[in-house]
Amino acid sequence: MVGFHRFDNRFIVTATLEMKTPLSIGSRPSFLPTGSDLPVIKTPEGMPFIPGSSLKGVVRAYTERLLRTLDALQQKWQGKRVWACDPLSERERCVVATCCTNCEDCRGSNCCDTCRRCKACMVKRHQRNGVLDDAKFTEELFFHSCTACRLFGSPWLASRVYFQDAMLINGDDLLRLTEVRDGVGIDRDLGSAKRGIKFDFEVVPTKAKFGVRIIAENMEDWEMGLFLLSLRAMEEGELPLGGKTTRGLGWCQLQGLKVERITSADLLSYLQGNSPSEADPQNFVRVFLQGLSQGVTAMHKCLWNALEIEFTLVPKSPLLIKSGRLSPNPFLPDMQFVRTLIGGMETVYIPGSSIKGVFRGFTEKVLRTLDVQEVDGGQVCEPFADNACGRRLGEEKDSARVYRQSCHACKLYGNTRLWGRLSFSDLFPNKEVVTETRYGVAISRLTNAVAQGPFQMEIVVSGEFMGKLRLENFEVWQLGLLALTIKGINDGLVKVGFGKNRGFGKVEISVTRVVVDLAKIGHDMSPSELWGVGKFINRGEEREKYGLTPDDFLTDLPDTEATDLGIFVRRTYDAERWHRVAEKAIEHLPNALGVAK
Repeated sequence: MVGFHRFDNRFIVTATLEMKTPLSIGSRPSFLPTGSDLPVIKTPEGMPFIPGSSLKGVVRAYTERLLRTLDALQQKWQGKRVWACDPLSERERCVVATCCTNCEDCRGSNCCDTCRRCKACMVKRHQRNGVLDDAKFTEELFFHSCTACRLFGSPWLASRVYFQDAMLINGDDLLRLTEVRDGVGIDRDLGSAKRGIKFDFEVVPTKAKFGVRIIAENMEDWEMGLFLLSLRAMEEGELPLGGKTTRGLGWCQLQGLKVERITSADLLSYLQGNSPSEADPQNFVRVFLQGLSQGVTAMHKCLWNALEIEFTLVPKSPLLIKSGRLSPNPFLPDMQFVRTLIGGMETVYIPGSSIKGVFRGFTEKVLRTLDVQEVDGGQVCEPFADNACGRRLGEEKDSARVYRQSCHACKLYGNTRLWGRLSFSDLFPNKEVVTETRYGVAISRLTNAVAQGPFQMEIVVSGEFMGKLRLENFEVWQLGLLALTIKGINDGLVKVGFGKNRGFGKVEISVTRVVVDLAKIGHDMSPSELWGVGKFINRGEEREKYGLTPDDFLTDLPDTEATDLGIFVRRTYDAERWHRVAEKAIEHLPNALGVAK
């Protein structure tokens, strides 16, 4: 057992966190007349920063998902179970506060099963004449605590990993420290902005850099390897941070990661002002992965599969994503294309929220049009109605029932009770984007003369935008709907932005690269197969709880490059191979959704 009563080692992890899309970590609402509905958190000096609690929460949550995946795959580290409890559930927490009233002496036959992991009972077991044997109590407490709680802490154990606030380090390079974005809700019946659903929020712009510093104490090498494995996801830009991550915000990348190590033998030298020795992060990751050795449980607490699509978007007709506010630049038109800051320069872009809205709207139309077999929550809910999934399931505490009873659209895109499987990044110019100004007028129906105008519209007429989307813990039918939506956009069935009835908004999406991560389960999965989450979960009762099916997989897929990541197998598809996978996923849709023949 590793305790806090002596110094064994200390690791100092430093890095730079660069925002690839704007960041939204909200503070309390502003009471200023010109304040945003949701401002970002700032220091007393007005500098935005990332609280250590936000960083720790993201890293801990991802580490817990890795641990639950390993535990479900029955993989152990040198015979030791590596696992994670649910720290927010008293029933599923590794160590509970109290159990039943029968545990008076904690030895009788009437004690409940929870007694052995009950803190109150542990105190009784190790208390003699009113004096607690702290060493034995701590040893039992540590024994019953899960791997995540041993690292990051619990109500009974202090954390061995300390996250400092990440302060902005390149404020002088940014044109503005923050910018304000606007959002609207779209009425599914009228196709226009829902009245009363208009809001704004403050973000830290793209290219902002924050200094990250993490201290880890008394860590075994394999524990440090597990921790650094979680940070690797942030190094690869796969771990978004903050709010509104499914709408394009919070995509970031950890750069220049450096690990310094201080051992008990080096402590005196360190205290005298000497620099600690630098350690190779990959050595610790290697120790963890090499120590792993080879019935599956909860769906969303684990990470079974993940798919990331890199794509480009090219306007095929004029494109206008209207800004919700006026620019201080007097030379810009009345209706301005939405802009953001990249490296201190202002540029047009396509918000992830706009793309997500287009995708979701088309998906909902497809599901309403098809004769889809009803789930518990119906085919597609109306997000603003009283019986919307988020409101209908607002008091439901069973996470499996929340997923099973949500409609098909909410299972993919999320609702107020269910995190969306699908996240979109903002789309930024990949090649030179050309804009021009067009003019319009409003015609009086009585006089047939100009009633209002002329007004100006700034449109994009050529160029290319680049972005990515990420789908996690997906069922194969969700992959099929995603592929069908991309096909619908390219076929001109759905348009983007303002002025769709004026010929605006036709775009073409080209997939350039697709990366799929699949949890390793021995040699059961063929290289020509792709499994959905229903196939990964091999316990029938668990599948039934979530409404999943065992035939949730695709076969006869093209061979592609595969990389062993230890816990996952990573497949990389080029555009041609991915097109064949997408066709297979679309063919899978009728049976998966119960579409009438």
